[in-house]
Amino acid sequence: MARRAAGIGFVLALLASAPAAAMSGAELLANCAEVIKRADGAPVDAYKAGQCMGYLQGFGEGVKVSALGASSDRQEYEKRRFFCVPEGVTNLQVVRVVVKALREQSQERLQQEAGVLVGLALRRAYPCGPGPSESR
Repeated sequence: MARRAAGIGFVLALLASAPAAAMSGAELLANCAEVIKRADGAPVDAYKAGQCMGYLQGFGEGVKVSALGASSDRQEYEKRRFFCVPEGVTNLQVVRVVVKALREQSQERLQQEAGVLVGLALRRAYPCGPGPSESR
C-alpha cells in the first residue's frame, strides 16, 4: 500500500511540475462561445463556460497585479494599466467583447496564445485615458 501511495505521489509530482500549455485563441473562443450560448438560453458545456470565465478572470487579475508590481504609486499604476474596464461593465459584456474580437481573427492568428489576443481586444474596447470630465 505504501508503495502504491509513493507511486501515485510521484505521478502527481510529475504532473505538477509539467509546464502548463498556453490556451490558444481558438480554444478560448470555443470555451467563451459556451458562455454566450448560456446567456441566450441554449444548453451548454458548463466546463467550457467555466474555463472561459476562469481564464478571463485570471487574465484580468494578472494584468492588474503586473501593473501594480511595476508601480511605485497610484499615478504610476494608472500610467501602466493596459486596459480600463469601466465600472458597471458585466462579465458577460467582457465575454461578448472577447468573442467578437476572436471571431474577427484569421484561423492562423487564432492559434496564437489567447492572452495576446485578449489583451489587444480589451485594450481596443476599453482604452485607458481621461473621460470627458476627468483628467489624469
